[in-house]
Amino acid sequence: FERSGPRRGGRRRKREREKGSMAEQGEPAPAPVEEGPLGQRLESKTWKTRTEAYEELAKLFEAGDEAAFEEYAESLSKFLKDSNVNAQDKAIEAASAFARKAPTGTIARVAGAMMGVAVDKAFGQAKCKAKAQELAMLLVEAESGEAVAEELIKGVG
Repeated sequence: FERSGPRRGGRRRKREREKGSMAEQGEPAPAPVEEGPLGQRLESKTWKTRTEAYEELAKLFEAGDEAAFEEYAESLSKFLKDSNVNAQDKAIEAASAFARKAPTGTIARVAGAMMGVAVDKAFGQAKCKAKAQELAMLLVEAESGEAVAEELIKGVG
């Protein structure tokens, strides 16, 4: 089957025209980053929104915000499971900030769960592996070495 003349992208152009006409009809384009309370943005379906929310959470932890430690401690292991590797990377940074600044008792309460997820999800990601290893070391320094060792052994076995 031979064509005479240059090939044209008819279908692609038609779809692009249709997309353009939808925007022209007054339908707003989806916002790349949502706004709202931090807790809501941490649960967003948009990975960019979650990424920025994890960055904000890390800043709160670095500032020593005790309310943030208590409010988000139990959720950190869930954040570390993020399906988007870029967002997961920022969640690990937030967890590391938590491990650096949170009270030892608060860290001990969630260290096992955080480490279990880090071993399961982040140690296998090339982008996240070094940060996950740093998180493990921070948790050991925060006197949660037993929980870290337990989860590492489970992950290896």
